[in-house]
Amino acid sequence: MLEPAVFLTGKEGNTTFCVYSLGNFLSAQAESPTLLGGMLMLRIKKQEGAISIESAGVLPLVTHYEKGYANFKVYPLYAYSDEAAAKHLRALQGKSVSVRHFTALARQVLGDMMIEPPAPAALGKKEGKEGG
Repeated sequence: MLEPAVFLTGKEGNTTFCVYSLGNFLSAQAESPTLLGGMLMLRIKKQEGAISIESAGVLPLVTHYEKGYANFKVYPLYAYSDEAAAKHLRALQGKSVSVRHFTALARQVLGDMMIEPPAPAALGKKEGKEGG
């Protein structure tokens, strides 16, 4: 199950990034919170021997499967649609499955650490270099 990602401050004043759980990448679990997972996105900087985290966040993912536990897919939440959600086995069983539902759940769990949708820089394109 997806759990919060936070920056923690240590006894010495150091900052550590902590992700408690990214949830299930792919599963046939039935409860709504277990259908939501995450992909960690970090931008790390190394300068003069020091390593630091420039940015961090979690990109929410939705596990999708249809009747008969067929057509398993993992979608980034920003790419999931209500059309796909209507075909989800859980929706066919009368449960809440929608982009709005998963977005609200992701925001509740991740808060400011939720990435939606990723900017090109978050996907690894470096500034000032041709060809990414």
